Parts: sequence; C-alpha cells; structure tokens
Amino acid sequence: CKAPIVANSQWLATIAAQSPIAKACGGVKVIPPAISTDIFKPQDKQLCRQQWQIPLKKFVILTGCASLTDDNKNTLWLLKQLAKLPNQHDILVIAFGEGVLPIPVGLDVRFVGGIRDRLRLAQLMAAADVFVSASKMETYGLTLVEAMACGTPVVAFKVGGIPEAAPEEYGALLVPLEDSEGMLSEISKLRESINQQSATIQSSDLIRLRNCPDNFAKAYLDLYEKSLPSIYKKCLIVS
Repeated sequence: CKAPIVANSQWLATIAAQSPIAKACGGVKVIPPAISTDIFKPQDKQLCRQQWQIPLKKFVILTGCASLTDDNKNTLWLLKQLAKLPNQHDILVIAFGEGVLPIPVGLDVRFVGGIRDRLRLAQLMAAADVFVSASKMETYGLTLVEAMACGTPVVAFKVGGIPEAAPEEYGALLVPLEDSEGMLSEISKLRESINQQSATIQSSDLIRLRNCPDNFAKAYLDLYEKSLPSIYKKCLIVS
C-alpha cells in the first residue's frame, strides 16, 4: 500500500523510516500533534496565581508529567539540581503528576498530584515563571508545547524530538542532557530577566498556530486524500 506511517516528529520519523514496514508502505509522514489552543493560551498571571493560591512574589518553577516517579522523566534529579539555586526563600517549585518524591533540604516544593482538568492545568502553566523538563528522552514533548502556548518560558534537554516541539528559535532554552550547570544558568537568567513577557507572548502565538487543531486536521485530511486513491486501486486489483 501507499499509506504512510505518521510520526509526531522528524526525529521519530527518521527512526521509523528504517523499518521494512515503513519502506513497504508510503514512508513516514510527520504531523505535529495538536493542543487545545482555546485552553492553552496566555492568561493573567496574577489571577492564575490567586486561583492556585500561589504567592505573587515567588519565582515559580513548574515541572510535571503523568508519573513523577518515572525514571525517564528524571524529576528527582531535577529537584536535586534546583536545590542548588541561590536565594531559595524566593523560589517555589510546583510539581504535577502522580506520586511524590523526596524533597531536597532547603527546597520549597508543592506536589499538586495529577491534573485531569485541562483548564486548571493551563492556569497553573500560566501562573509559572518557567516550566522545566529534565526528561532523558521524548519523541516530541507535548507538555513543553502546552507551556509555551500559555506564554511560559521552557527549559529542557536537547534530546529526541524536544528541539522540534520546543524550538530554540521560538524561545525555548535547551541544554545538553543532564547539563546541570547549563540548566541552572538558563533558569537564573529567566529569574533575573524583566523583559521576557513580550518575547514569550510572541512564542505563544507561533506555537499556537503550529499546533492548532485546524492545522492538525488539515494535515490528516490531506494525507487521507493522497493515500485513499492508491489504496482503493490496490483493493480493486486484489478483488
């Protein structure tokens, strides 16, 4: 048949293209996943903090995933690194996801559990000063996309599909895998910055355009329209 396999990133597509199955089909097509752009969008940070009872003057570092104890998400390593930041009294770390982890001495961490309500998650993302991911590998990095869509800067490792999901040209701050010094440096720069809002709003617009449901649906529709004639022809030959 000539029905391509769909991958969410070029990184994954390159790997999948080596498969005999992909070669037998129509290759691999990259279609970035969609997010709910009517939910993940810039919001008033002060109001969002009030909704989550977050102190207005704290520098809020947000991290999260489905399971905080997932070794690939590397959350415990991240907490240990964040404990090295100076002036800890001004920092609040919020972690969403199932499970809890040991809290390093001196680090103020709030575990909020898994968040099923997407509106609440978007509020939390908009309330944060930065979203940080320490994932060792991601085929894409949808949570980073959602955070950037909310106008929140992101810091992550330059691994897997992350550079495509959160491009540096869109304002993402990416460092080599487990580069603690580099990650803390980027977080510190954001902490000291007073001119980041306009840049992050611009990044939000770019992300929300790229990952909007309309573009996602159109990409699949185009793929179906190109694939169906060859599949139909194949069925006629077989029958």
